[in-house]
Amino acid sequence: MKKLFKSCIIVFVCLLALTTSVFAIDDNSTRSSSYIWGTDASIEAGSNGKITIYFSVTGTDIMTQIGATTIYLYEDNGSIEKLVKTFRPSDFSNMMNQNTSFHGDNVTYYDGIAGYEYRAEVYLKSANNSGSDTIMEPTGTVRARK
Repeated sequence: MKKLFKSCIIVFVCLLALTTSVFAIDDNSTRSSSYIWGTDASIEAGSNGKITIYFSVTGTDIMTQIGATTIYLYEDNGSIEKLVKTFRPSDFSNMMNQNTSFHGDNVTYYDGIAGYEYRAEVYLKSANNSGSDTIMEPTGTVRARK
């Protein structure tokens, strides 16, 4: 009798394990927004005070406007952090693109001071006829070199 009871319990547990529920996964769960699938921004220090900021944004579809709307570059001398450069598409046409689902490029600051630290805040936008969204992507920090 004990053997039959144990067998019934094992069969019952196996049946429960085999009857799994299926849950729908919302495809938007990995998106940053309804218009932006993903973003990235980074910063690199080159020689002679050259600071390059890289950025990319992937839209959820072909977008009428996609790219970086504004990039703020900050300098820290060890005591004070201050804004030293603002990059805008009106001055750097490579920051924005049209009628594509991805845009990535870079901008460069040539006046970095060796030993000072630099970081950037990159505002990335993706827009279509239904609307738009902008996400701020911070970079890490780099130290300018000679």
